[in-house]
Amino acid sequence: MTRMNSKLAQKIRAHPAVESLEHEDENGWWAYLRAGWIDGESLCHVIREDTLTEVSSKLRFVCREQAPVTVGGAA
Repeated sequence: MTRMNSKLAQKIRAHPAVESLEHEDENGWWAYLRAGWIDGESLCHVIREDTLTEVSSKLRFVCREQAPVTVGGAA
């Protein structure tokens, strides 16, 4: 049984960085992050965990993605 409408799932979906939350039975929970957000630990734009509790815990590492640093000047 998925808990897509549980309070924790609703809380995760309400996070400003979360675009969508999906559950795949054997593949766990996937939280897709909005453009400009990144998981600071994995440097990915998605969080994949086995439980909603683990997804919720990982959200503390989500941050705004930094723009690439360009070194100026011609070679």
